[in-house]
Amino acid sequence: MAAGEPVAFAGERVSPFAVGGILTAGVREVSVIPAPRVLVVSTGAELTAGDIAGAAPGTAIPDSNGPMLAALLRQWGCADVRTANAGDTAESIAEVLNSATDPAGPDGKTVDLIVTTGGVSAGAFDPLTMLAAAGDPRHELHFLKVAQQPGKPQGYGRIGGTPLLMLPGNPVSAFVSAWLYVRRVVLRMMNRDAAPTFVEARLGSVLGPFGGKRRFVPARLEDDEFSLLGADRGFSHAVAKMHRANALLDIAPDTAARAGDTVRAIALDVSTR
Repeated sequence: MAAGEPVAFAGERVSPFAVGGILTAGVREVSVIPAPRVLVVSTGAELTAGDIAGAAPGTAIPDSNGPMLAALLRQWGCADVRTANAGDTAESIAEVLNSATDPAGPDGKTVDLIVTTGGVSAGAFDPLTMLAAAGDPRHELHFLKVAQQPGKPQGYGRIGGTPLLMLPGNPVSAFVSAWLYVRRVVLRMMNRDAAPTFVEARLGSVLGPFGGKRRFVPARLEDDEFSLLGADRGFSHAVAKMHRANALLDIAPDTAARAGDTVRAIALDVSTR
């Protein structure tokens, strides 16, 4: 390298090559923005991370959302991601959230972001709704309805000053919401570009309008054509097919698309830029 030639710039990601260049220049330490530490909390007393063999029907459901969201967060660069489960009471969810944000807690460290899934529909017996109603000043929770499908119920707030994002419980709704909102937050926390990558191609089948909501439809892009992974409507539980999706169709409200129309989609294979 030439004398005075820069080897790294402020805001640049510290890649393996950057590490080599920095050390070659004789620099032993640099200041960095660390990847956020994230806790993913799945709500619901029926959820379990263990074996459900032999359980009575309806009493045990595998927790797929927590590990799925944790895997997405690691894909986006978060190395320290933990998962937890909470029951259907305000006390249960409060115990998990307060422990994660207490520096004097059992693990001796806090998290930088909390992501919950489920219990956000703002019903009288949803645990996060009950937590908000309890009136603890450490808990700031806001619920809203977003004109999108899937993922209408959303929430945000803070737990003891730690940012909180609340996602719906349906698996595809949680996946789509994570891509639209959680991804943007964690990449901005790392000072990285959070803009999604868009692709355009023709649609292989009919996609009807959906009651004034913007639609984000999981699809597979192959040979310059999008194919749907399930029925036009009602795919919020179709988690078993989501691994085939490499795009989210972005369909404007009250818009129907015909087979052969060119549509826009968010590319899922490109996680960061």
